[in-house]
Amino acid sequence: IHETDRELLDRYDARIDARMPCIYNEVIVARLGPMPIVAMQGEICAPIGARIKDAFRADMPIMVFGYMGEHNLYIPTRELVRLGAYQAQVIQIQYASPVGWAPEVEDEMVNAVIRMVERVLD
Repeated sequence: IHETDRELLDRYDARIDARMPCIYNEVIVARLGPMPIVAMQGEICAPIGARIKDAFRADMPIMVFGYMGEHNLYIPTRELVRLGAYQAQVIQIQYASPVGWAPEVEDEMVNAVIRMVERVLD
């Protein structure tokens, strides 16, 4: 979560490490009236979108979109990473990443989006 582009870039630059490069994944959260809209970069595996929706389902409708932005990489679930599924390996193939996704990517994405939505709703 960031207030300005400069803040985002400062944090992003600080996380880059030559041994373990990070992949930047943009998420945009906005409101259309009372309804939050979440736009996520790349192809978010369905269980990730469902977890985000489940966090708010009892209180309000929420729309979650994938394929936003310029990257089309998969964001895999913990289970897909564990299984070594194509969705978890494609980052190494398409983007020549020296490492694959960490199993925590699902939880990190879901928790970050939930925090962003809560902040937009405040």
